[in-house]
Amino acid sequence: MKKVLAVLILALAFVASAFAQTQTTPYSNNNFSATFNNEVTYSTYSNPTNINYVYTSTSAQGVKQVVNVRIVDHDIPVDYSSSDFYMNHETSSLLDTFDGTLVADGIARNLYQGHPFTYAFFDKAPGSNGTMWSERIRFIIVNSREVIFIYQIAPEEVNDQQEWFAFEETLSIK
Repeated sequence: MKKVLAVLILALAFVASAFAQTQTTPYSNNNFSATFNNEVTYSTYSNPTNINYVYTSTSAQGVKQVVNVRIVDHDIPVDYSSSDFYMNHETSSLLDTFDGTLVADGIARNLYQGHPFTYAFFDKAPGSNGTMWSERIRFIIVNSREVIFIYQIAPEEVNDQQEWFAFEETLSIK
């Protein structure tokens, strides 16, 4: 009886763990809709030239997914020069909270739902706790005053590529 109970408890723990790892949360507002990897939190911040509306979730494996809607106070070109500008100035990303240097790799440019974007994969040097981090990010120029950054940050030991594909494919710009 004790063995059966132990097996049942292990099986339930396994099912609960698998559910926690695959939980998704659809989210929608006036700017976009997307399906995140967990519960979504909201924050905002601004500086003299823009305001940012940030939507974040983090999986049980530590994979952070973010959509940042940036509204700028001046017109920007609706082309790759603007998306490249943001990629080249990615020093203010969440990865800056860790020690190390961002190095862009796998840079690509294309259109997403008719909007120009620049994509980059950033490898991260070891953080202060020895963890290696990576970031996948797409800088989408929606119009002359709105930019959407969709990105995912993960510990490098987590294979997050499929999770990224699932996340970015659900983004719908409104």
